[in-house]
Amino acid sequence: MYEAFEHLTDLYLSEFIVAILIISIIVVVMSIFHIVMTPVDSKPEISRKIKPTKKPLQRT
Repeated sequence: MYEAFEHLTDLYLSEFIVAILIISIIVVVMSIFHIVMTPVDSKPEISRKIKPTKKPLQRT
């Protein structure tokens, strides 16, 4: 079993490395497109829930 795995590793190691590189590049490009294509809200969800408070006027 080990000899068969070693033989396949010797034959296809460079192809395996290239396939992993291509898959990782595709994942990075797809994540960049996902970030670019998602619509940006004018206000985040947290800031919609928090109501701003007015500061009291300071009299001197």
